[in-house]
Amino acid sequence: MQIRNSNVKKQRFSEHVKKYHEKDYRLIRDVATRWSSTLLMIERVLKLKDVCMKKHMAEISSLLHRLLLT
Repeated sequence: MQIRNSNVKKQRFSEHVKKYHEKDYRLIRDVATRWSSTLLMIERVLKLKDVCMKKHMAEISSLLHRLLLT
């Protein structure tokens, strides 16, 4: 999932997260100069794993649907 490259994708992901969590959680990037960033990134992905999986499966389903219609 490439979310950070597009403002539209960030907004869509944010809307998807809000369906499952009260707070608008964003993904965290690993930063080499911050020792705790890897831990924070892993903790956030674990918190959002269900949201990420549902979003990813929806994208795959949409892609398959478009391919089958063409």
